[in-house]
Amino acid sequence: MSSLGVLRKDVIKKGLCTGCGTCIGVCPANVLEFDEEFEEPRIRGKCLPDCNICYDVCPGKDIPLPALERRKFGRERSSNEEMAGISQSYRKGYALDPQIRQAGTSGGVVTALLVYALEHGIIDSAVVTAMSAERPWKVEPRIATTRSEIIQSARSKYAVFPHNKILREIIEGGFSKVGFVGLPCHIHAIEKMRLKNILPGLTDKIRLVLGLVCGYNCSFKATEYMVREWAGIDSIDKVTWLEYRGGEEKSQGVVKTKDETVLVAKMNWYYGCMFPFARDRCMMCYDFGSELADVSVGDRSPRGERDIGWSHLAARSDEGTKLIEDAEREGYIKTLPVEQEDFLSNFGFGVKKRGGQSKFTNRRRFGWPTPDFGRI
Repeated sequence: MSSLGVLRKDVIKKGLCTGCGTCIGVCPANVLEFDEEFEEPRIRGKCLPDCNICYDVCPGKDIPLPALERRKFGRERSSNEEMAGISQSYRKGYALDPQIRQAGTSGGVVTALLVYALEHGIIDSAVVTAMSAERPWKVEPRIATTRSEIIQSARSKYAVFPHNKILREIIEGGFSKVGFVGLPCHIHAIEKMRLKNILPGLTDKIRLVLGLVCGYNCSFKATEYMVREWAGIDSIDKVTWLEYRGGEEKSQGVVKTKDETVLVAKMNWYYGCMFPFARDRCMMCYDFGSELADVSVGDRSPRGERDIGWSHLAARSDEGTKLIEDAEREGYIKTLPVEQEDFLSNFGFGVKKRGGQSKFTNRRRFGWPTPDFGRI
């Protein structure tokens, strides 16, 4: 059986694929592509004999968190770090550049940190998420090499897409110092590659990892539903601009059509109607705070209410701490220290950690497939 055959048997056909696209991005034969209808990889050629890379790096079936933590941080988390993961400090902050702060979903910190790293030679490029130029309703990964390209990629996007297929462009594009922004599953794959010493010529180029907090991701069918039912547009092909987090408070869906009509949903699309379209594998994820990143960033949401214009940060590694401190000293961001309890005040931690454990217990009781995080 081919490596993709094993992947299909153990991961895809058991509902454990995250849709991360890592297998596509690292396939040495370049024979995998993303099936947009089912949001999973499919083969369009012949696998190389005895090649197991796609299976070995896949974050769908197993994510050995204890081993990944030891490799990344030199230790496993303490009991006090069970919910938030290993961190050196917690902060709240925002970008000092008004353009960057306005462009961001909350405080614009991810964008500001990338711009600082690029302008100071820490990175020469950044893997980011953008809306497609050809299909402006579709999300796609992109390698940004300029300040303007980084800013254009700002704000959250809520649709499953093969983010890590962009890894092929890192290999082939001549980049040597890459900043990577991704969700927990995207980062799990990269750290598994490092743990297993798979494609070190690729992972050595990734110098900085910024992780986004993530409750779950949604099928693109959620976007189609919103455009049709909420915006009243009968065909998504008419969309020329789409924002998942727009409006005055950056919590509303915004759509522009070909006749220049601009429609703004009256409530938060993400919480209002996307949850029913959440990917099932996302509901079995244990990692809300991107626990293997150098810096984790998300909305500051004290007691479940978003603090508009501020981001929460967790500096997890030495590199992450230095990045935050240097960027603040150079005037790119402003931060204030907070306690772990403030960072954990985002209701998503309880939902994903405690709710996820409940889902694991029930699924295992029924004999249903679950991913193995090595911890629960």
